[in-house]
Amino acid sequence: MTAFDVLYHVVDETKFSRAITNIGRLCRPGGFLLIHDVFLSSAEENHGYIRWRALSTYMRELRRAGFEIRQRLPIFYFMIQAIDLHRGGLMSNVHQRVWDLLRRVIDRTPDRAGRMLYTLDALLLYGSRDGPSMELLVCEKQQTNNQ
Repeated sequence: MTAFDVLYHVVDETKFSRAITNIGRLCRPGGFLLIHDVFLSSAEENHGYIRWRALSTYMRELRRAGFEIRQRLPIFYFMIQAIDLHRGGLMSNVHQRVWDLLRRVIDRTPDRAGRMLYTLDALLLYGSRDGPSMELLVCEKQQTNNQ
């Protein structure tokens, strides 16, 4: 099963919990769930139409629905704007300045910029456990006692 770029649009916490529960009911034991989202290391951000949640929130809801996280893979570093940087720190400022420069290149030559940033992202994310932007969670549905 997949939930790519969708769960952050469920801004109500009760509905988010219900969505994860329903996914857990539909997924068979041993089955996998792939979630593409931002898994914040810090406080959650509610922007009205999207809600970036903490990794701890996902872990809690997924565990309750019978899933175990098997892998967390960063997808982007500079290809899209970073969301999960420690606000106000040196890296946040550096990353924002680099992003501002890259944004101009992306706007002028998106095809060339995409090729360049794909390579840069692949190098930056090689062997990384998390990233400042979109990530992929690989979750496995566990066996329950009554199955």
